[in-house]
Amino acid sequence: MMVTWELASVTQATATVNSCTSNCLWEPGEVVTLKKFYGDMSATSLPKTGQTQSYYYYDDGYYQMGIEAAGSRFTDNGDGTVTDHQTGLIWQKEGSGNDVHWFAAIAWCHDLCSGYCGFSDGSKCGDWRLPNINELKSIVDYSTSNPSINTEYFPNTFSSHYWSSTTYASSPYDAWGVYFGYGGDSWGYKSSYRYVRAVRGGQ
Repeated sequence: MMVTWELASVTQATATVNSCTSNCLWEPGEVVTLKKFYGDMSATSLPKTGQTQSYYYYDDGYYQMGIEAAGSRFTDNGDGTVTDHQTGLIWQKEGSGNDVHWFAAIAWCHDLCSGYCGFSDGSKCGDWRLPNINELKSIVDYSTSNPSINTEYFPNTFSSHYWSSTTYASSPYDAWGVYFGYGGDSWGYKSSYRYVRAVRGGQ
């Protein structure tokens, strides 16, 4: 079957049937309307990327898809923590001041508690953890770079690699992380040194 497509709207397109030789559902010349061919645009629970400028037709800045928290997405709790109202996660505001290998990052996050690293939130050892890769990527702000994060709520973030707790499936010796210079994710040797930002909460 040969058809001509025309984009009618964000969630609708038309297909004009030019020709069909076998197993035809529509006749030549018939115009077929396909609704929501991109899926239900209101069904996503992913946050917006933060990009508002459009650099080309129908790019991220054009659609700006994703959920936007009512009011400000983040709240500085004034106790060394930041709450993300989009995900419900509570983040360490400052992050680690030095880079460590992956095993030390796991232990460092687990051992955090109120009274250390600027925390006065009443947390205890075991409340904090190293975020998984999806959690870590959720605070990337793609509208900016160097660093690609909201520095109002996450000041002193290095434009460098940060560890996640997620192991690279092809190799147990490697783990995923995010490079906050431009917001990309990558894997690296667990013995290499990267920065850390702890998280707590979540399901």
